[in-house]
Amino acid sequence: MIRALASGLFALVWASAALAHPIMTGSSPVRSSTVSKSPKEIRVAFAEAVNAKESSFTLTGADEKTFKLGPARSDPANPKAIIVPVLETLPSGAYAVRWIVASAGHAKVPGLMRFKVGS
Repeated sequence: MIRALASGLFALVWASAALAHPIMTGSSPVRSSTVSKSPKEIRVAFAEAVNAKESSFTLTGADEKTFKLGPARSDPANPKAIIVPVLETLPSGAYAVRWIVASAGHAKVPGLMRFKVGS
């Protein structure tokens, strides 16, 4: 009985900790979408408030070339979103946005989303 109770308590604590991490809820460009022209910024929304100053983002093309991004900043309209300026015009192709985002509780969680530019 005690073993079952301890196992159940461990599972509950583990599930609570897993849910406390920032999970992506939306993005612009939309995950797995194709946009007609190079975006001027990338916006990623999460299920909880995030700290843009402690987060990092990279943008790479299909050939793993890295494209320049500006500093990540909090979305003034939504504390659960981060906006990252794209400083270069992206040619047609496939792209990956990778991040390590810091939650308000300072947990750092990696993430990835892909999109395409062109037809």
